[in-house]
Amino acid sequence: MTDKMDLNTYSADELSTLLVSANSPLRKAGNAYSQRKMVIDEARHKRNAHDFVTRGMLKYIFGAVGIITWIIVSYITKNGSIGFTAGLILGLICLILFSNSRKKNNIDIASISREEDAKYNQIIKEAYQEMPKDFIELIPQKYWSIHAIWTMYELLKDQRASNWKELVNLYETLEHQKRLEEQSQIQTQMTKQALENSQKAVNLAGQAADNAAIAADIAFISGM
Repeated sequence: MTDKMDLNTYSADELSTLLVSANSPLRKAGNAYSQRKMVIDEARHKRNAHDFVTRGMLKYIFGAVGIITWIIVSYITKNGSIGFTAGLILGLICLILFSNSRKKNNIDIASISREEDAKYNQIIKEAYQEMPKDFIELIPQKYWSIHAIWTMYELLKDQRASNWKELVNLYETLEHQKRLEEQSQIQTQMTKQALENSQKAVNLAGQAADNAAIAADIAFISGM
C-alpha cells in the first residue's frame, strides 16, 4: 500500500486498491451483524409463539379444571354452590402454578441479546484489527461498508470518477437519488392505499344506501 496521506493525490487505480483492501474485514463484520440480528429475531419469534400458545393454554386449563371440579364436587355434595366455589379455587391454583412454570421456561431475550452482543463486539474488534492502516486513516467511517466500497469501486472501474473528490460527490449524488426514489415509491404506495380505502368507503356507503332503499320499499309494500 502507498504511504500517501492525502486521498486527493491517489490515482483511480490506487483508490480501487485501497477500497478493496478492506473487503474481507468489512464483510466479516457485516456477516456478524446479520447473524446477531437473525439469532435475536428468531428468539423473539419463538417467545411470541410461546406466549401465544401458553396464553391459550392458561384459559383452557382454568376453564377445564374449574368445570370438571364443579361437576364432581356438585355431584358428591349435592350442592352446586360448593361445587362452583371449589372449581373456581382449584382452577385459580392451577392457573397460578402453570403461570409460574411458564415464566421459568420463557425465553430470556435480554440474556440472548447480551450473549450475541458480546460475540458481535469481539468479531468487530477482530475485523478492525484486520483492516489496512491506510484505509482506517484515510477513508471516512461513513464509507466503511461493503455497499459503499463496492459501489465506489464500480464507479472507478467504469471510469465515471478519476479521483477521490469526484468519486465521493458522485457516490453521494447516487445515494441521494436512491433515497428520493425510495421515498417516492413509499408515497406512491401510500397514495394507492388511500385511494383503495376511499373507494371501499364509497362502495360501503353505496351498499348502505341501497339497503336503506330496499328496506323502505319493503315497508311501503307491506303497508299497502
